[in-house]
Amino acid sequence: MHKNSTSLIGLVALAAMFFAINLISGTLFKSARLDLTDAKLFTLSQGTKNILAKIEDPVTLRLFYSKKLAAEKAPGLERYAQRVTELLDEYEAHSAGKLKIIRIDPQPFSEEEDKAVEFGMQGMPVNTAGEKVYFGLAGTNTTDEEERIPFIELPRENFLEYDFSKLVYSLAFPKKSRVGLLSSLPLGGSPANPMTGQPAAPPWFFVDQLRSAFDVLDIERRATELPADVDLLVLVHPKELAPDLLFDIDQFVLGGGKLLAFLDPHCESDTEGINPQDQMSAFSANRTSDIGPLSAAWGFELVAEKLAGDRRNAERVAMDGGDSPYPIWLNLPGENFDSDDPVTAELKKIRMATAGVLNAMTGASTEFQPLIWTSSDSMEVDRMKVVMGHSPQTVQAILDDFLPIGGNLTLAARIGGTASSAYPDGPPEPVVAEGAAAPPMRIAPEGGWLSEGPVQLIVVADADMLGDRWWVRISNFLGQRIAQPNANNSDLVINALDNLSGNEDLISLRSREGFERPFTRVEKMRDEADERFRAEESELQAKMDEAQAKIDALQKDQEGAVGSLILSPEVRAEIENYREQQNDTRKKLRDVKHSLTKDIDSLGATLKLVHIIMIPMGIGILALAFAAARMNRKRN
Repeated sequence: MHKNSTSLIGLVALAAMFFAINLISGTLFKSARLDLTDAKLFTLSQGTKNILAKIEDPVTLRLFYSKKLAAEKAPGLERYAQRVTELLDEYEAHSAGKLKIIRIDPQPFSEEEDKAVEFGMQGMPVNTAGEKVYFGLAGTNTTDEEERIPFIELPRENFLEYDFSKLVYSLAFPKKSRVGLLSSLPLGGSPANPMTGQPAAPPWFFVDQLRSAFDVLDIERRATELPADVDLLVLVHPKELAPDLLFDIDQFVLGGGKLLAFLDPHCESDTEGINPQDQMSAFSANRTSDIGPLSAAWGFELVAEKLAGDRRNAERVAMDGGDSPYPIWLNLPGENFDSDDPVTAELKKIRMATAGVLNAMTGASTEFQPLIWTSSDSMEVDRMKVVMGHSPQTVQAILDDFLPIGGNLTLAARIGGTASSAYPDGPPEPVVAEGAAAPPMRIAPEGGWLSEGPVQLIVVADADMLGDRWWVRISNFLGQRIAQPNANNSDLVINALDNLSGNEDLISLRSREGFERPFTRVEKMRDEADERFRAEESELQAKMDEAQAKIDALQKDQEGAVGSLILSPEVRAEIENYREQQNDTRKKLRDVKHSLTKDIDSLGATLKLVHIIMIPMGIGILALAFAAARMNRKRN
């Protein structure tokens, strides 16, 4: 009796100690985290930690999740919501109290649902009664500015951290970026030219979209200096820029300014210097982008006098007797974009015209990351082949001479890292026209001119792609310009600027592995079994077909021989034999299908046994052993 009482007291003491340890650890180690996943799925990137550490004024995030309704109507959402919640917990834990997470369960037709709608959340209808599941994130700061993700979509799972960090960054540092736009093309439209017969051209539509998202400042192509209040710089087919302006761009980028450049070896949209009545003027016209020594200083080159040709992703053009691929007009699908970079991950189609080829410079100190590329059925095409324009003869000549290199050509790239100035000796000598006064000498800022610095830029080897004809159909309705995009060209611009407008910590965030962790051994077994099954199934099916063919032949021969459907005993016996063979074959086929999952089911049963019985049993045995050892020590 005494022993039983002692044992009972020991077990009660053990249980009390267990709960006490949990309570104490939950209080003392609330912020402690141990991530044992292979890809550190629940560990925030250093870039995100840096952003959270820099928050000065509090930021509030409201997670709207219809937990109860989702459990009933959208059970597949529950696991994803749990992962999202755990990730947001990590944000809160690393924010030093500057980030607050509020969870709201908007039940149908409730005040919480009204609040979700008020914050711009999008509900997912789950029945005909009008009930909706909400799963979105809304953020506010102390100045009542708002950012939102209307619905946290599963396809964006790999970019959850980027999306959340971007939202937090926008609220913590809400200043709207100012974009400087410099181009040698008439992006704002152009009046009719009676001398050349060219009609008036409307503004390029992508510029309208740019102005709706950013504070855009137009910079004259003949400018000699860069405005001081520009955060981002967009170059669209720059050429013949003043040396002083090139120097300013060099210092701007080295000083932390971000740049998006559309450089073109043969800009079809550039009609400057071309007279429609003089075909030879096309040879002398300068249609090539030029940023002087900057590209080499930043570690890349736009291959001179070459165009990217891609037969597999070529636009089709009208030819005599039908249509034909035109390899230098590109229609690029999603598989040709970097799926791990937030700028290109969700693009579906990009169209380009006479695009160039980008290469990393040998020995460059910067990192060259391709974002868009051609297929392996590609080659570099001489620019001179299209100088006179496009014709069926031009198309045929390019196709006749097409010899694929067997590799990809880079059409757009992200460039980052440390670069040296293209002007190590300071500002270039001013160019002074004869008889003109020399401009005043430029005075270096405090600390001197920058000789090196971190660069962040995205370069695209085509400027024509921004023209309306390559990505959007514009119609006029009651005086309004209505756009119907047919490609993601403008999305590329907005995504790139959106990404570059963040700081280096935000730019450093890329795609993370998904949370789904497949059983690789099970998948391998399934693939091997499936391959074996397909081979055996094909062989057995062939035997069944052969037996059926012989039965059909015997029946046909018998009909022809006696002119009736009555079969002789010999033929019936032979047919019966073939049918037995068919039955045996069907049985073997069923056995093969059954064995397909047998090994997998066996492994699954073993895993269940280990996880449900063996591991808990092992823990229980260890606990009992610990309790027994403890009581023995007390007795002794």
